[in-house]
Amino acid sequence: MKIIAQHIAQVLVNDALVADLVADKVNWGLAGENVRTPFVLFGIEETKGMSKDRRGFAANIRCFGKNMDEASDVYEAVKAVMQNAGHDFINGQGGISDDEYREAVMELNFNLKNI
Repeated sequence: MKIIAQHIAQVLVNDALVADLVADKVNWGLAGENVRTPFVLFGIEETKGMSKDRRGFAANIRCFGKNMDEASDVYEAVKAVMQNAGHDFINGQGGISDDEYREAVMELNFNLKNI
């Protein structure tokens, strides 16, 4: 799965709009301590492949911002770049906001193709 994680991170960080929004703060798994918003976290899960000899994968991507406006901007940029990379958008979730911690999050799910 490491190769898949590297692919996702590279696709996102190499996009000018995503990089403008989050710089290089795109991580597989955990964000680390005291990472400032906005940033992107993602996870990968194995799915049933197209055949018994081929594995399939899906990605859950979380877009964090200091408020829902910022999280939504990151969400839309990530959605566009992942679709442009040929991955199938499954669904997205509106998000939650925590004003005390000044953090909002929105989620996207993709079937990963051509990996």
